[in-house]
Amino acid sequence: LPRAPHRMAPMIHWHGSSATVGRDGRIYVSGADGGESRSTEVYDPATGRFHLVGSMTSPREGHVATLLKSGRVLVVGGSLNSSTSSILNSAELYDPTTDTFTATRSMLTGRTGAAATLLADGRVLLTGGIGPTPTADAIDSTEIYDPAAQTFLSAAHMTTVRVNHVATLLTSGEVLVAGGRTSIFSETSSAEIYDPTANTFTAVGPMSDRRCFLPSPINLPSGEVLVIGGATIVFAEVANTDTSDIYDPNTHNFTPSVNMLSSRNSHSATLLQDGRILVTGGLTCCFQLRMASAELLNPSSAVDQPAGNMLEARAAHTATLLQNGHVLIAGGGDAAISAELYVP
Repeated sequence: LPRAPHRMAPMIHWHGSSATVGRDGRIYVSGADGGESRSTEVYDPATGRFHLVGSMTSPREGHVATLLKSGRVLVVGGSLNSSTSSILNSAELYDPTTDTFTATRSMLTGRTGAAATLLADGRVLLTGGIGPTPTADAIDSTEIYDPAAQTFLSAAHMTTVRVNHVATLLTSGEVLVAGGRTSIFSETSSAEIYDPTANTFTAVGPMSDRRCFLPSPINLPSGEVLVIGGATIVFAEVANTDTSDIYDPNTHNFTPSVNMLSSRNSHSATLLQDGRILVTGGLTCCFQLRMASAELLNPSSAVDQPAGNMLEARAAHTATLLQNGHVLIAGGGDAAISAELYVP
């Protein structure tokens, strides 16, 4: 059986909105604190500790952070004070060699709850989110960040509006965009493919379930993509799913895969070095309580087994695979600055 998680030195602040693995193996964690914090900290696997680095140019939560091919990290969007009336279009770059942030050109549209995908050519695709509208609606607009010119360019519109959706780069260089909310009480099972060469979105799928607040998709060695769990809203009440789907880029269809032991939303999913997938925490469907349980999915054999409990119940936390095969799990609990390690 896997060994139990290890408690470790706590984070200095609660961040957890984004965690990015740098080229040096360190983990950069930034944002949150209700959108009131500009601080960023780094976890160093060599020492097992977090330490503060330079502050962001703006406090933000609900933002996205992307490691560029240069080694710098692009941080965009989000909001202040958890408010949809203060959605940000600002962007900044983190330089790990100096541990400093520098403002770059602003996005064309402010957005929070968007998805960011590093394209094969080094540009970054930003999709959907909630825009700066009086009614805080989900949007279908997209844009691309060009790191060479340090500017944002308009891209094609998606086939539907989305927020709290997921996106991932396929081996073909295209981007799969799936799920999310289309309004406050409406989720979608729809999916689409972005072709960066033609600058077009094309509908594919759909998935077997409507899904929002699901973890980042898992890119399998076969080139297929696994999406796991998530939430739906039924008569204004949250209902989770325990299902998963595998997307086949050759047929553009989703096929149901292994079911989880527990229904979850706002959980994490991490591809381990042995090919299994560690699923941790999340929210229950009824009273939206944080979960401590974890499980191991094996999509190749359609087997799911318990992985013990985390040391603390967590949701909307980060779970990051380290170079040594361990998983850093941070934030999302009652003791919001806590962190632990999962050792397979």
